Amino acid sequence: MEYLRNYLREHRGNITRLGKKVAYQANCATRYVPEQDAFLDEVFELIGVERPPRQYERLDALCCAGPILATNSKLAIDIQEKNIRDAIDCGADAMITSCPMCDLVLQRPTSQHSLPKIPISELCRIALGEKPFPESTPA
Repeated sequence: MEYLRNYLREHRGNITRLGKKVAYQANCATRYVPEQDAFLDEVFELIGVERPPRQYERLDALCCAGPILATNSKLAIDIQEKNIRDAIDCGADAMITSCPMCDLVLQRPTSQHSLPKIPISELCRIALGEKPFPESTPA
């Protein structure tokens, strides 16, 4: 996050503010490193996205459920459903990930709900004009 923040600071003139609401999927490790949220919040500010309040965010964030999919798929699906429903209910235009496992595990459930899932690095590339913001598709 610090690298992305620094890169965006150095390339402010190339940023197109996105004007989107995004839900951030905090991976397991980052939930215990609250300092990371300051970098993330600044990245979001620089690229013009809002992180609306959610029930399941910051220290109360839910796991992507990847680690338990093989042993308790019903619980994993329930956790994912709560998490994605929370993102949709807060008006998010996309779910943002920073972990490759979260990104992979949430691919199917977010697409089933027509909620674009975007790695944080890709979101930055979108703001820098390198990629388009993904369109939602009706479920």
